[in-house]
Amino acid sequence: MTLRTIRSVFATLVILSFAATAPSQAQGSKPEVIFGHLLEQRLDVLAKDSSISARAHGKRGMALMEAAGDSALYFMDDEGLRQLAELFAVSAVRATPAACASLYLGGQDAFPQAFASVIQSADSALIDRWTTFMVRLVRVGIMRPPIGDIASATQVGAVIRRLVAAQSPAERPRLQRGAAKTGDVSDICFFTVTLYRQLGGLAAKEVGPVFRAMMRGVRPSFGAPPA
Repeated sequence: MTLRTIRSVFATLVILSFAATAPSQAQGSKPEVIFGHLLEQRLDVLAKDSSISARAHGKRGMALMEAAGDSALYFMDDEGLRQLAELFAVSAVRATPAACASLYLGGQDAFPQAFASVIQSADSALIDRWTTFMVRLVRVGIMRPPIGDIASATQVGAVIRRLVAAQSPAERPRLQRGAAKTGDVSDICFFTVTLYRQLGGLAAKEVGPVFRAMMRGVRPSFGAPPA
């Protein structure tokens, strides 16, 4: 996952949110509609925070997302990035295998549509979690705190190898097929969910630097399965 891909996530959520609050989408209970309305309400509350209003120059509601900028996630703290990994895992596992696999198969150019397909299968609890995360993301995007530590490629590799070792011997070949894109969509979905679920299970101080390294283009690899 590169910074460009992360920007695609943010852009996709912006598009979904604005579309959900448009008059033509005002009816029904589609997840993206619920998400859009809930997010707009919570961003209105955020806009009343004096530290936000002083920097957002009067923007409120969805306009705060534009004020946060598309690189907002780079300023997220360690715990926020750990929660994002959890959200990706929980969202992907609810989606169809094809939609889940597309998060990894499609590459960064196709990621926005893949992510949109996955979030549309979210239930109300997951929508609430995504909304809470997005409000947090908008806050850090506007406040721009110092960027946290970034793991080296060697450190990322060590973490990934440890995650692989935690899987059963029977699952490791499946992870390898998914990572290499040589398996079917169920293998690739399994790899996608496992990667984010395992990252989400790390201590925040560890997953934060690893996630930032991935945003910079360090590619996670599960390597060859042990003999």
